[in-house]
Amino acid sequence: SRPLWEMWLVEGLEHGHLALVAKLHHATVDGVLGVELMATLFDLEPTTVGAARTSAAWEPERVPSEIEMIVGAVASFATRPLKMAKALRNATRSAIRVAQRVRNEHLTAGAPFNTPRTSFNGVITPHRTVAYHESSLSEIKEIKDAFGATVNDVVLTVCTGALRTYLEARGEVPEKPLIAAIPASVRTETQRGVPGNRVSAMFGSLPVQLDDPAQRLRAVAEAMSGAKLVHDDVGSNTLQEWAEVAAPILFARGARMYNRLLEGRHAPIVNLVLSNVPGPPFPLYCVGARLVSLFPLGPIMAGAGLNITVVSYLDSVEFGLIGCRELLPDLWQIADAVPDALAELHKAAVELGRKPAKRVAANSPAAKRAAAKRPGAQRTPAKRAAVKRTPARRPVARAWPPPMSTRLT
Repeated sequence: SRPLWEMWLVEGLEHGHLALVAKLHHATVDGVLGVELMATLFDLEPTTVGAARTSAAWEPERVPSEIEMIVGAVASFATRPLKMAKALRNATRSAIRVAQRVRNEHLTAGAPFNTPRTSFNGVITPHRTVAYHESSLSEIKEIKDAFGATVNDVVLTVCTGALRTYLEARGEVPEKPLIAAIPASVRTETQRGVPGNRVSAMFGSLPVQLDDPAQRLRAVAEAMSGAKLVHDDVGSNTLQEWAEVAAPILFARGARMYNRLLEGRHAPIVNLVLSNVPGPPFPLYCVGARLVSLFPLGPIMAGAGLNITVVSYLDSVEFGLIGCRELLPDLWQIADAVPDALAELHKAAVELGRKPAKRVAANSPAAKRAAAKRPGAQRTPAKRAAVKRTPARRPVARAWPPPMSTRLT
């Protein structure tokens, strides 16, 4: 009874701007596919391209008959035992790999249910509140280079600092880290543009209990290194395999039963959902108008009334926050804390530049790659991006979306 997508045009904004608000069901589009859709919705040049006229009108696919649906259901049911056996075998192997790694290595990856309780963890309602903020990508890259971390590590640390400020003002700073569910794309090159939700999840540790921003960044980088190793051991397709063998009605009834009986009565599975997706590094246009800002919003989950989704665009990093209105009536306080969290981290990076550089999570492959790419000369700190930027000329050979192997989590 509800559409899988909606699109609204908002008029009357400052400076004569317009806003395009798109709402899509997560079953049809995940974060990576949503970014790819921008290549279809927007133009790469300011010139308006007229719509191509087609000789034949669009026609929907033929509705299958009852006999065809019965045959398809029987064939799917017949192959379910094989899929169940495959999913069980892979899950067993994954559990063995994870157990061996935990026994042989010291990992600091986050774990579900090992969460502190906060004011934004509880029973969620249908009501939502939204906030957003825009930061400088150049400044984030300076911090990344100074600490030998990744852009993703810095973004997570900035979010950690903003959350600490929010919790501190409410007297709720916990004694252990918040646990964030971090979606990870499992799309392959052959699955580009294919509708659907192809994501797995990692569990990141956000050390809001640490007062020093440099220590927070090092802790985040170390935890994410461990989380990626555990995620690789579990396997990116494990969740999808179990989703295929379990009947959708079981998921639906299980979710309703959880919401009715268990939600809010135990430690939250995770404290929030946090996602970071790379966006286009060149300007986009819509009917000749230049896209000024791009703010992403993601779904919240049972027990966790906050989602922070981050996407890059040109030399900016756009933070989109959405929360349960009853649990987070003051959501803008978190968004307003982002600039100070970035500033204190940048200050720590400047101070670190005056000393011998110290690597973050030196044993992780990501840190070694970042250290290998670090330039020998110290960079001149880049200025914050101005509100109005002159559009850069787009090279003809530039490709978007980027290859799957270059995408951030």
